[in-house]
Amino acid sequence: MEQKDIMLIPTPKKAVDKGGKIALAPYICCERKEWKELISVFCDCAEKIQGLTFTEGAGGVELCFDDRLKRESYTLETYASEEGNCVRVSAPDYQGAAYGLASVLQLLDLECHIEGWQIEDWPDKEYSGVMVDLARKWHPFAALLHYVDLCFFYKVKCLHLHFMDDQSYTLPSAKFPKLSLPGRSYKAEEIATLRAYAKARGVTLIPEIEMPGHARVLTQSYPEWFSNTWDDTLEKSSEGKTITENGEEIRAESIICAGSEKAFAGIQTLIDEVLELFPDSPYIHLGADEVNHHVWEPCSCCAAYMKEHDILDTEELYADFLGRATDYVLQKGRTPIVWEGFASEYAHRISKDVIVIGWENHYQTADTLLKNGFRVINCAWKPLYIVGNVNTYKIDRFNFEDILNWNVYEWQHFWEQSAAYPDPLRVEPTDRVLGAQICIWGTTYEQEISRAVENIGAMSERVWNTTPIFDNVCILNHMQKVVFDAFRLIAER
Repeated sequence: MEQKDIMLIPTPKKAVDKGGKIALAPYICCERKEWKELISVFCDCAEKIQGLTFTEGAGGVELCFDDRLKRESYTLETYASEEGNCVRVSAPDYQGAAYGLASVLQLLDLECHIEGWQIEDWPDKEYSGVMVDLARKWHPFAALLHYVDLCFFYKVKCLHLHFMDDQSYTLPSAKFPKLSLPGRSYKAEEIATLRAYAKARGVTLIPEIEMPGHARVLTQSYPEWFSNTWDDTLEKSSEGKTITENGEEIRAESIICAGSEKAFAGIQTLIDEVLELFPDSPYIHLGADEVNHHVWEPCSCCAAYMKEHDILDTEELYADFLGRATDYVLQKGRTPIVWEGFASEYAHRISKDVIVIGWENHYQTADTLLKNGFRVINCAWKPLYIVGNVNTYKIDRFNFEDILNWNVYEWQHFWEQSAAYPDPLRVEPTDRVLGAQICIWGTTYEQEISRAVENIGAMSERVWNTTPIFDNVCILNHMQKVVFDAFRLIAER
């Protein structure tokens, strides 16, 4: 088939223009009962985007099962039938069916017309995602549903939710109830609603709780469980930092004790609660970045653990803790994801079934992670981060045009200590780079959403098609229409 210009984001792999615009009757039907939820999803989105009222019935959109197609792919074709003009979406699975319906929604106009097309399409990468920080800046529950809608509309497979950081723990906890502060945590019923909403739209939720760093909410709420055991004779600075024997000032309240069996049992309990809250999620993210492991040097509990287990230094202790935590998740039948943060020399302590997000290329570079046998997700700070006003970071640092000039095998950073500064770090194309995701940090929903709507679309284009089909000028033209529809999808009514 000859590729034609088409107003879709991401661009389909193969598209033939059949010519003309047809009026589509406002009906949708599905021959597979396991996909019936997609009917209500489509009807809801068509009303929000185009103001159209679709009902279940023949003669409009037809959703068909076709097991001859490759996994997570779909075909779309307009044709005339006895019932009238139709658009048939065929797929081998629920994910592909959701992708196909998202394409129909993008192609429909406000008068229920659609151009004549014959499309074959599939993603190049198995992973595409959006991460939202819910712990530093509270997001209302409705915002989470909006992000699910955006993932569905742009064919982004995963929504990664950063539920815990120093500032708050935003999930309900029965075993550690002091973590769940009123007005700063979601109710179990809300999480259940979110799960069902995402599942219906083919969006995989990835819950994240941070460890062993970014954990001040744990050490302050339950110091008897999670805090380090420091000698009271250690010198203290005016800011409350502890002075170690080498004169370094370190702060321990954000890092749990890696040598305490009680702390590790507490972490296992929290993991169990998260897995119970998200029974359909194949992944759980355990954080594991930005850990000043020197915190554990003056900790008597860590010293005893290291001696018992022949651990030479606190860098190895960090990898040991991470290995134990991720092994626990693997034993539960889920796949753990962590941020790049552990040293390459101790990579052998961590299962190669763990997925690692390469983001900073400071703790361990993306190429080294691949050489060490890990599968990697690209979260290159430049251009995939949307960051609030933290230190020198600005929310408008990167936009969708920056993303269109990037590819999934490339990392870059603005920080001088990153191996991806000033020139990009590139790796050879490989299936072990699973994909990429947008990361949104330290901002409110109101601050981030405009940039997010644009950047998510651009990221989806570049991950869905690792080899660009059209040039950026053409893609920008497509985005003008599609981004406008995305804003209508999430507009409050």
